Amino acid sequence: MFYKWPHGRLIRVIAMIVALVICADIGWNGAWGRFHLYLEGAEQARQGLAAAGNPTQQLIWGCIYATIAVAVLAAGLVLAGVHKRSVEFLIAVEQEMTKVVWPTGSALWRATLIIGITMVVLALGIFLVDLGIYSGLNALYRIGSSF
Repeated sequence: MFYKWPHGRLIRVIAMIVALVICADIGWNGAWGRFHLYLEGAEQARQGLAAAGNPTQQLIWGCIYATIAVAVLAAGLVLAGVHKRSVEFLIAVEQEMTKVVWPTGSALWRATLIIGITMVVLALGIFLVDLGIYSGLNALYRIGSSF
């Protein structure tokens, strides 16, 4: 069923989960939101109240979002599972990730500390330059307003 399934299993499962999350988001926020508006509009129309929007338009948009959600899910499963080029890419990504040398805790702490100190020094330098420019412009303004 799946092209070269045991290879790159972790990254492929992650890709399928991402497709599922995107599908769920489009389905919940897009399709269900529009269907809910359709149902509210139809109920208001039955009660003789003025609907906030056109219920038929909300139904059409809900169907469009539902179709997009199903298409995203199908595309994600196909690309992460059976499409040859994308599967080989995901397998290569996982193989490259095994070659990465991750830093130790102490090296990570030192690098984080150096970056933090550098950010503080740069922020202080920018502040001082900005303060100098502001003071200079204020001095010029005072000189110009005295004439």
